[in-house]
Amino acid sequence: MGSPEEPTPHVKKPPGGEKPPEAESKKSFWTTLPGILTAITSLVVAIAGLIAALNNTGWIRPRPTPNPTFTSTSTATPTYTPTLTPTVTPTSTVTPTPTQTLIPTPTGTPTPIEKNLPTPSETFTLTPDGRLTVTPTLTPTETPTPTLVIAAKLELCMRKMNDSAVVRQGPDITNPVLGNVPSEACLNFDVRLPDDSWVRIAEVQRDPYQGLAGGWVKAENLNELRDIDHLDIYKPRDALDGLYCVNSFTGINVRDCADKACAVITSLRRGDCLIFNGRLEDNTWLRVASGQADYPELAEKWAAAVNLIVKEFLGFLDPHEMLPYFRLLPVVTPPPTPEG
Repeated sequence: MGSPEEPTPHVKKPPGGEKPPEAESKKSFWTTLPGILTAITSLVVAIAGLIAALNNTGWIRPRPTPNPTFTSTSTATPTYTPTLTPTVTPTSTVTPTPTQTLIPTPTGTPTPIEKNLPTPSETFTLTPDGRLTVTPTLTPTETPTPTLVIAAKLELCMRKMNDSAVVRQGPDITNPVLGNVPSEACLNFDVRLPDDSWVRIAEVQRDPYQGLAGGWVKAENLNELRDIDHLDIYKPRDALDGLYCVNSFTGINVRDCADKACAVITSLRRGDCLIFNGRLEDNTWLRVASGQADYPELAEKWAAAVNLIVKEFLGFLDPHEMLPYFRLLPVVTPPPTPEG
């Protein structure tokens, strides 16, 4: 038998009847998930605004970024490679570039050289469209024939003397007489000898002395002797060509090199002439040029200069100074001598 059912107790209902279920389950919004998320978001926004406000007022300063330290490594070459030792790697590396200093180079002033350039002319042409064109035309200039240079002349007067000055064909008393110049007469002169012993009458001359042009007068006959230094030194054609002759009665020896210890190639007598093309710097020895018609074996050999004279002056009773004429030859390097 089943147990007898117990009687259900009688519950007294509250006044107003029973409460609905929704009222019992209603809770606060901040305890729900959406409320919690809204609260967190509001808190984060408030903290960020507080930080921004403190940063603007200077209470919070950013931590300084460390600067990279450059360490220069010196090597033997002038290239410097900087070594970076930063805690923060920079995005770009700066390589110092050495600055080159330009040293100005002195520039010489060119010397203008006169040349025979063609003479320009112009041709005018009218084009079909009415424009005027200019075409330069070069006309070749005639090449001038070389002539002997005549030195600047200087007027000098004879000194007062009882006799007239003798004018000769050459600068020596052995030359023929061309005429005479009276005392205190004035003439134009153009050149002189190196030792100032003779002066030459210029080509351009006043009458009645035009017939004496080219003649020579002893400088001792002049009144203004000191003024002859303004005249050019006479340069004979033989001196320009290097043509010298033996002026010693005992003759000279032509040697293999420029020293008395060198071997003798041959001997020359007074009046024998050679063409020379070089000299020692002290003008003591002259070198024989090649192509000698009478002495082909003497090419590049040497002769002492002391007994040589320009051919034009050969036979003069008063040998003139030859040193200025020797200097017209180029200085050359001599061959070695037996003494080294």
